[in-house]
Amino acid sequence: MLQLSSISLLVVLASGAPREECDSSAQSAQSSSLVQLKTRQELANSTSRGQEPWLFFDFGFFDGRDSLAYLSKGHRVIAVEADPTLAAAGNANPALAPFIASGKLQILNYAIALDGAPVGETTFYLNKCAKGKEWNSFKSKVGCRSCTPPNLEDPTKASCKAITVTSTPCSKVFEDHGMPRYLKADMEGAEQSCFNALAAYPVDQRPKLISGEVSDAKLIDVFAGLGYTSFKVVRQHAGHSGEWGDNAQDCRTAGLWRSQASANAELTKLFDKVSPNPPEDACPSKAKGIGVWYDIHASRFPPQA
Repeated sequence: MLQLSSISLLVVLASGAPREECDSSAQSAQSSSLVQLKTRQELANSTSRGQEPWLFFDFGFFDGRDSLAYLSKGHRVIAVEADPTLAAAGNANPALAPFIASGKLQILNYAIALDGAPVGETTFYLNKCAKGKEWNSFKSKVGCRSCTPPNLEDPTKASCKAITVTSTPCSKVFEDHGMPRYLKADMEGAEQSCFNALAAYPVDQRPKLISGEVSDAKLIDVFAGLGYTSFKVVRQHAGHSGEWGDNAQDCRTAGLWRSQASANAELTKLFDKVSPNPPEDACPSKAKGIGVWYDIHASRFPPQA
């Protein structure tokens, strides 16, 4: 009667692969799984004991709630805010004061210059509507939106106030402060300048995680062109980006990262005016009057959905 070890040997021989080769394949698969797990742990949403706090960039500081969320998880934050009133309010915010004093938070009060635009000073539009601070922008079509739906640009400019602010290229922020682990970009029109600046760096030196507010149906392809391989279509809440990385919640797949094709299909549907997703859908289309806003989050994880 054959012993179990002999049977195992016969199975291995029948498969045409030496036992050493099978053991090596199993070890390789296990090693690959461990590497993927380690990568996910490295890109998790909190720092581990004894680890240097990760650097996050909050481009579009607004009222500081996103920055405070990052700081509360132990990260360091470089925040960029073009609106001088919002930057001043952030520096005076008691909840942020300890982080500013310790050097964990820096609020940079300047606008990100558009590609090819003069650097130094630029016109910035402060919107006067109830939602005005969310629409402040150096683009008049954003900053001078009318207060009445569908909130198109007010040709009279009565809905906005033009001021002069300091501007700098996004590349200068990277040069001065380094490359972040996570980059959030929500600057009402200046995001593309930062995405273009990232293209000058090798893929493995770019942020591990990135997100940007959706303004058209091209953002996923922009991120894919920068080397990102998995995506989430995330609804904003009260104008804020919310969670990031694995904890960011896709409107349809929850915590699972999508493939480029899946995310692009969803994003295209958000702009579908012929057969839009209804308001009660998990991912309602950006139809007039619904008032939904989305961010695209991207990572270099393998897609899960």
